[in-house]
Amino acid sequence: MLSAEQAERFSRDGFLAGPVVLDADEVDELCEELDRVIAEQDRPDVAQPVRVANLGTEVSPVWQVVNIWQASPAYRRHIARPLVVEDIAQLTSARQPGTSPRGETIPCAAISRLEMANC
Repeated sequence: MLSAEQAERFSRDGFLAGPVVLDADEVDELCEELDRVIAEQDRPDVAQPVRVANLGTEVSPVWQVVNIWQASPAYRRHIARPLVVEDIAQLTSARQPGTSPRGETIPCAAISRLEMANC
């Protein structure tokens, strides 16, 4: 859980330098996964993110990969880390998937695809 000072700093500055979340092996794995997803972007036989686009040039690429978690188990594991989820939820005032703002249970059929994995 973030402190009140950290939450205020995020609100004021728009970012927050937090603790180390990934070790070197995990960073390497995610880099390899990113390279794989980009290389396989035209393959219909593998899971794909919503969008993969080079917004730069051939010489200086700037890759945009939207919802990479849909194409990569490694990224899916990372976004589900309790430390990451809890801090983001606190900073965005998010609520538990499957509950209404009043705390009522929402049937899984009414929840978005992103939240369905948590049902």
